[in-house]
Amino acid sequence: EPAEGKVAPFEQLSVVVKYHPPRFEVAKGFKSKVDVLAQREEHEVTVLVTNPDESQSTNLKLSGRAVFPAVTFSEHELYFANTQTGKNTELQLVIKNHHDELPVTFRSTRVAHFRCRPASGRLLPLQSTQVIVSFMPNQLGKHKNTFTFEILGASGQPVGRASVMVAGTCDMEGPKKKLIGGTAATDETFKPDFNFQAPDALAKQTSKNTFVRQKHWVKHEPEVNENTAKYTVDASRMAAIDANKQKYGDFLKQQYELRNEIHTLAEGRDFALGVEGGAPSGDPRDDPDYAKPATELGLFGMPIGAYPPGVGLR
Repeated sequence: EPAEGKVAPFEQLSVVVKYHPPRFEVAKGFKSKVDVLAQREEHEVTVLVTNPDESQSTNLKLSGRAVFPAVTFSEHELYFANTQTGKNTELQLVIKNHHDELPVTFRSTRVAHFRCRPASGRLLPLQSTQVIVSFMPNQLGKHKNTFTFEILGASGQPVGRASVMVAGTCDMEGPKKKLIGGTAATDETFKPDFNFQAPDALAKQTSKNTFVRQKHWVKHEPEVNENTAKYTVDASRMAAIDANKQKYGDFLKQQYELRNEIHTLAEGRDFALGVEGGAPSGDPRDDPDYAKPATELGLFGMPIGAYPPGVGLR
């Protein structure tokens, strides 16, 4: 770039040539055991530079070598010991470039409760670097995530990808960090405070312990004053109040059933016939609230004349 242009007499023009070799096809099966460091490809091309006005031309030879990146990680799984909120625990991760020609660049993603420092960097041929992975939980519980490292070639194109799984547990709240800003902040304020995990830290933790969240009334003790003491009772008093509520509820239910029973008997067959359980006198006509039927209609409103002589109701 540029592919064409105009150059004045005694003028110089810079032309940028980019080299993008094709991706290597990863072999499968038995061929995959071949050392990837031996995979190299040579590319060569000739560029013709012409001057249409003077009919002059010149050849420019371009050559390049494509190699397969070889970057390894010391660990692919990192397990952190129990850490309080507001605290941090660190583990080291080593990234190494095994190639003797190709420099590579790496960069990692960001995940919750974990941090990778440095998050990106450049590795020269046969160079390695230490990456510090920190576990900084912001809430209680078990945390698990995955860092994705993208490997870039010399020209910035992606050439590989690797993943590192991280996991940690937090079952206790720690002190909150005091944020210092403005003119009160110094270099010591932003200096990282690393707390590297001991090799036997995980072995000391018992796997039988299960996470138990702290009760709210234990974490935040209730305030005791005149108002709270007025409405606070002991267990025996609470049981007496509950028994009284149950007794009052049974009483209301009994009264409802009694009213419903009287209402049913007053309009039922027992009341009309004057049997036991009906009106006190045995005759419904003695009840002042009883609406007396007409004489010609007979009992239950059915005319007596419609029945043969000597036939009555049972």
